[in-house]
Amino acid sequence: MKFYFEKHHPQYIIDDINQTLTLPDDCELPHMFYYWTGTRNTPYTGKRQYGMAKDFKPASGRITLTSILARGILSEIEVNKEADVFVDGNIQPCQIKMYNVSLYRDKDFLKDYDVLFGETEDKKLLSQEECEKILSLPVKQYENLGRETAYWLSAQSSSRETLPVNLEDEFKNRYLKDQSQSFNTDIDLIKIRANRQKAKLEQSIESIRQEVTKIKNTLGTANDRLEELKIQKQLNVLEKDLRKKEEGLFLDQMRIDVSAEDEIEKLCGADGIEIKPSLVFELNIILFKPNWQNSSPDL
Repeated sequence: MKFYFEKHHPQYIIDDINQTLTLPDDCELPHMFYYWTGTRNTPYTGKRQYGMAKDFKPASGRITLTSILARGILSEIEVNKEADVFVDGNIQPCQIKMYNVSLYRDKDFLKDYDVLFGETEDKKLLSQEECEKILSLPVKQYENLGRETAYWLSAQSSSRETLPVNLEDEFKNRYLKDQSQSFNTDIDLIKIRANRQKAKLEQSIESIRQEVTKIKNTLGTANDRLEELKIQKQLNVLEKDLRKKEEGLFLDQMRIDVSAEDEIEKLCGADGIEIKPSLVFELNIILFKPNWQNSSPDL
């Protein structure tokens, strides 16, 4: 944060003790970058104050690893996606990766998540919370691996990243849980649309029913037997046509119900959801020892 603000927005006052960034009242809120929402690039305007504390208010100004601010800064600077990081803490050496995971269904973007995935030397998996605790340890030294690349360019890399199957299932279930409230609204809309379609079909044969009723009422007013037979014949034809259309109506309404059920099942199920992970960074976390020599500068 300090590196970015000192270089690009030096009007912010940096408080190292309280870990805050404050823009003086006489300075305008600056445009910082554009960030991808999944459907379009959106401009990001800086806030009056940012802070690292967990209880920092307003929450939108809290600096976290996965905040829009942190992700936007990554898109602005050239970074190494891999590094050895020496930390001060009692931990087992491990590797921590951060992924941006995008979910799609039928090529339509649904949502994206950021996740930390860790593994110790003895292959013990580390949870998101455990990774966050390790990354919060004081960094003593680091050594970049590979070459610096603009983050936005590396994020567009065609290389195919993969996640463990259990993680893919976790993200699908997480998305379905996050959208459960929205799904309830969508389900109601699907049912309303289906009912309207069935009502429209019902109305299409209502005129025939009315005509049948009208002709039945004229049977008693026939002047003679011949006229009565003509009316009865006309009534028979209409009633036959009505039965045929009512049978078709029943099948058409059943098809509408089945289609609505399939749409609801697809909406609320994980089938068809595709996971596309993109590696943000990969860190080898090593316990710092004073007698180790490292050519990298102190942070």
